Amino acid sequence: TETPSNATGTFSDTAQTVTYVYQKDAVAGQDVTVKYVDTEGNELAPSETLSGNVDESYTSEAKTIADYTLTETPSNATGTFSDTAQTVTYVYQKDAVAGQNVTVQFVDEAGNQLAEPMTLSGNIGDAFEAIAKIIDGWKLTATPANATGMFSDTTQTVTFVYKKAAITGKDVTVNYVDTEGNQLAPSEVLNGEFGTAYLSEAKVIDGWKLTATPANASGIFSDQLQTVNYVYEKVDSGTGDNTNDNNNNTDNNTNTSNETQVTPTQPSVVTIDSTESTSKAETAKQAIDTENTLPTTGDSTNPLLILFGSLLAVGAFGMFFRRTRNNN
Repeated sequence: TETPSNATGTFSDTAQTVTYVYQKDAVAGQDVTVKYVDTEGNELAPSETLSGNVDESYTSEAKTIADYTLTETPSNATGTFSDTAQTVTYVYQKDAVAGQNVTVQFVDEAGNQLAEPMTLSGNIGDAFEAIAKIIDGWKLTATPANATGMFSDTTQTVTFVYKKAAITGKDVTVNYVDTEGNQLAPSEVLNGEFGTAYLSEAKVIDGWKLTATPANASGIFSDQLQTVNYVYEKVDSGTGDNTNDNNNNTDNNTNTSNETQVTPTQPSVVTIDSTESTSKAETAKQAIDTENTLPTTGDSTNPLLILFGSLLAVGAFGMFFRRTRNNN
């Protein structure tokens, strides 16, 4: 550190000591970094750097930052430099500043108010969350984008828009009955939303025809039960029978017209012997028998054929008896 005063002298009859005192050379220590941040770790002011030799002491200082307050002094705010880097962090909390209010509205699609508005209050930077109300008979269309946010130095409005909720209407029962009110087919039940239209339909029922379409065959679902009655009357079965009779008569007439029409004539009087007369009589009789046994082409025997056969028989017998009498 310095040269001793007796570094030079003269020898004497006593012992002497010369002492040279040395001081260790200074060794630069690692820097100490001083930071100033908020509670989220965001830097609020420029950092400071402290330098010195190993084992030398250091002292850091807090800064005054507008709208922020130091939460506490860090434990290593003072210390000694060493051969390793060190960091001193001063943490600040933002001072509370009242933000502007957030108004929450509840309206229909036309902008009409459905419920009393709400007012949210808080400090600037604080978070808010607006919550929709449950309103009878109404349904929220969508949650607005700004339903959540941060209070600021300007006013904000959150608007919840609702639409009329669908209400289920009362059932419409469709009956299918006769004129006495007896059920002819299973009833149908129509249902839908209140205020919407319904449309009923008649059924096709064998043997029955609809008298008229009811006035309320179509209508609107309401808050009251409704009934639609389709009234039917029996189809007259006599119409079908008359048609069949007419068809049968037509068939008979056709069959008759297709048969050969024979016009009867009086038989000529001729002279024949008894053998010939007998033969003719038998022939006439066979003709009658044949007429009676032949299959008919229609539903009844042709009267002209019967008459013709009868005349032939009578004429033959008449000639036979006349011939016999003349011979006698």
